[in-house]
Amino acid sequence: MRGTRAGATDVGGNGGAWTPVDLERAMTNVRDAYRHFAEGFPAGRSETDGNLLLIDSGTSLTELNIAFVTGRGAGLAAALRKAAKYFADRGLPWRLEAGESLGPTVGRLAAALGLSEPHHRPGLLCHAPFEGMSRPPKGATVRRVRSPSEATIFAHVLATGTGFDPPPELFDVPFHRLPDMRAYLAFVGDAPAACSLLHLQGGFAGVYAVATIDAFRRQGLARAVTSESLHDALAEGYRASCLQASTMGLPVYLGMGFQPVFDDVTWSSPDAGPDLAAPPPPTRRRKS
Repeated sequence: MRGTRAGATDVGGNGGAWTPVDLERAMTNVRDAYRHFAEGFPAGRSETDGNLLLIDSGTSLTELNIAFVTGRGAGLAAALRKAAKYFADRGLPWRLEAGESLGPTVGRLAAALGLSEPHHRPGLLCHAPFEGMSRPPKGATVRRVRSPSEATIFAHVLATGTGFDPPPELFDVPFHRLPDMRAYLAFVGDAPAACSLLHLQGGFAGVYAVATIDAFRRQGLARAVTSESLHDALAEGYRASCLQASTMGLPVYLGMGFQPVFDDVTWSSPDAGPDLAAPPPPTRRRKS
């Protein structure tokens, strides 16, 4: 296909059943999206230790300090102990994540390390043509982040919409030029209201960091900002999308044609903040 980006190969049999290779590509898209995001921080880094991918944002954001288990191996227990010591020595909260098939084995190791009870994150996939895409609601616009100033706005929307206390380093992340990623902002009038990140890799258009500021929820902005990113992915030849859904985002993605296909399990260190995949519902305002 003319204009197709390298790596934008058909997956899932062009609309058919997802294969084990497709699932591995989708999970790699997830892992590398977190890796690219974390490495965008001034002190961010990653390393591989056997079947463990260690991601360190250098900040207090548990969501971006991760030990990803990528497979089974005799050295896994030792690698996890090393990861726990790594984050403890730096005084950083962290989380452990593994695919569902590895859950029982990793769960025992997580318990031995004193990590939290497991939390499941559904992984969703969707074939093109992404029939649930929609245009922005009246009065709203969506545009790609292309400058440092817009990257700062993106950081503000992400933190406010997700409900976490942002470390100062978040505002130094170059969201306008992260590797293989594109950032999008939705505006209502001139007010920034929602955001998303698109990660193009391994034949999948991964959607991440979708957040809407409380005052602008229930207006279709999450769907609109996701749709804009998928529209760009389609234009470059991508025919499949993947994402991890939060509790609040799951109904939106199901309505867009995404289906739960894989499941990741995550455990957090005792000093971790709230799980951003399961944020509390927005505060209800009393009528005056």
